[in-house]
Amino acid sequence: MALLCALAVALPAMAAGNDAQDRRAAQLLLELGQTPPQDYANQRRLLEAIIEQCPDSTHAPEAYWRLAEVYKRYLGLPDYTAIALLFEKYLARYPRAADAPMARRQLIEAYEKTGQWEPVAAYFAKDLGPMDQLPDSRLFQDGLSYAQALEHTGRTAQAKAWYQKIVARDGGANSPAAAKARQRLAALGDEPRPSTNPAAPPVAAPTTQPAPTPLPNAPAPVPAPHAQPTTPLPPTPGAAGATCRLERIAGDVDLVGRAYTPAATPDGAADSRLSLDLPPGDRVLLRIDLQVAGGRDGWWSTVAAEGVWPMAVRRADQPDQTPGRMLRLEPGSGGCRVELFVQDNGALAGGRPLTALLFWSDGQMSVVEATHGR
Repeated sequence: MALLCALAVALPAMAAGNDAQDRRAAQLLLELGQTPPQDYANQRRLLEAIIEQCPDSTHAPEAYWRLAEVYKRYLGLPDYTAIALLFEKYLARYPRAADAPMARRQLIEAYEKTGQWEPVAAYFAKDLGPMDQLPDSRLFQDGLSYAQALEHTGRTAQAKAWYQKIVARDGGANSPAAAKARQRLAALGDEPRPSTNPAAPPVAAPTTQPAPTPLPNAPAPVPAPHAQPTTPLPPTPGAAGATCRLERIAGDVDLVGRAYTPAATPDGAADSRLSLDLPPGDRVLLRIDLQVAGGRDGWWSTVAAEGVWPMAVRRADQPDQTPGRMLRLEPGSGGCRVELFVQDNGALAGGRPLTALLFWSDGQMSVVEATHGR
């Protein structure tokens, strides 16, 4: 595919930069690059300084996202109160940023974890629209979150209606969302109605009414800080037109090393290469992750995260984009091809299944299964 990717000029207007602030931010980033990976206190101090002292710097928007990652690890468990305040501030300053939808997702998750259900309900009331018009992926993900927020805020009848819609749309497949909806309906003294889908088996009513269970108020368990990172968004079905092919590099191209050093520097070993064909569209691609099936030994990303290996991105006639920042790639009306460079830690050589995760500016994530080639 000869079409080129255009680098989206999607940063907020405020990010036009300020020379003095850019110089100060560069100094702070240099100090950040010299900070040990586990020194979260100093990482937090430096990133907060960029946000507070250099608000008009071109580095300020990215500092918010890096600080959010620090907040997830600083206390050993995610500090969702701090994360909520951070993204409130981000959206107030950059409401039209390309990654604003993803920031809102992060904010909604933080609200849910801290029990702030009223803004969650208000957000989904405005964002979702009629339940009958939602695709399954949104109904099962966002519709369930909305129903739980309605239940927490005392709007039980509305919550039941959303739970019933989830169960009916499930058609007896017993997806996790439908199982949760049935549980909440039982706790509210209601029974799921059978699916109206004639091709699906009817949902059997329980022979005994389960005892009501209280709605949990405590935050859901979170992984330990050194566990394999979790993706911020659940996958949506497919990325229409996207293909991903794993290849071995012929030559000595070396863009990344084996771990996230301050600059994700090359390490003298040739990288492995993925060619990724992106489908046409007006969405902006913010991040790419690669995962090897069956374990924690294979995870690469274009953004820095503990326990994740770095990935560089190359576009024809464009400068190489090294890891650690949001991509902001716009496929355009004709789509485009990018090449991804990673160091093989042994997980790729055996030809194990590989998945590419594409994080878009509208808050969705697409999943592309990679094929292996030579």
